[in-house]
Amino acid sequence: MNNSQQHGVTVREGTKVVAVAYGNATETIKVKATNDNQEDLMFHTRYVIDASGQDSFMAKTMKNKKPFKNLKRRIAFSRHWKNTQQDSGLKKGNLKIIHLEGQKLGWIWMIPLAGERLSIGVVVNMDYVKEHKKSLNGESERWQEDFILLN
Repeated sequence: MNNSQQHGVTVREGTKVVAVAYGNATETIKVKATNDNQEDLMFHTRYVIDASGQDSFMAKTMKNKKPFKNLKRRIAFSRHWKNTQQDSGLKKGNLKIIHLEGQKLGWIWMIPLAGERLSIGVVVNMDYVKEHKKSLNGESERWQEDFILLN
């Protein structure tokens, strides 16, 4: 977020989008929002990026959210790591996502935080986790952290 601000993006925290209205191809998109003070806000933009995660605000609003029937159940683990060694991309504020194939069927993320810290997490197929949890559970009380390190 800070990197985006440094490159000219206006960031508003404590603001929730409540409606989006599309015009024709030459019109801007109208975005209605409210802030923490319950004030109504209106924005006009050329692009909208939905970062609502599982809430899928845009897909629900446009009534085109469709389930992915072949998607296997997954689980996510994450931790914040201190005093990390970061490559130039992470130092600039870029995040990394690494696709995992095979039985894992997931991804790893690395998100840079302030003070040489990283948020590192892994999302994997639930069956893969169950299989590996058995081997890690007896060895460590911190099996989730060990799982991240092994994967």
